[in-house]
Amino acid sequence: MPDLVTRQEIVELLNSWQAGKLNAQSVYDWANERYSTEHWNVEDEIVNEVLSELDILDINLITTDDIPVFLKVLALPPAQIDSAIAILKAHSLTFSIEARKQQCRKDPFYAWLLNE
Repeated sequence: MPDLVTRQEIVELLNSWQAGKLNAQSVYDWANERYSTEHWNVEDEIVNEVLSELDILDINLITTDDIPVFLKVLALPPAQIDSAIAILKAHSLTFSIEARKQQCRKDPFYAWLLNE
């Protein structure tokens, strides 16, 4: 029987990342092991949306700056999946990609994608 990824587990992961106990690579690895695999199920669709974001955090240049939005989404009831998706989509339009590239270029985890 597959293991379950829960809201609480992702909240704890995000809080550890925000506190500096984890880095982007650790968060990515954790998400990559759990997203879209037969060995793991998700608690609900909102958990799946956040997990999918963490699984591609290198490509989308997700950083600790984004954690408050993920926590906000994870606080929504499961039935509010449409609101969760809308919040995530709206958030992706709130920051400058160029500024985020400059910020991420300093981190070896993201640098491989940004340094040509």
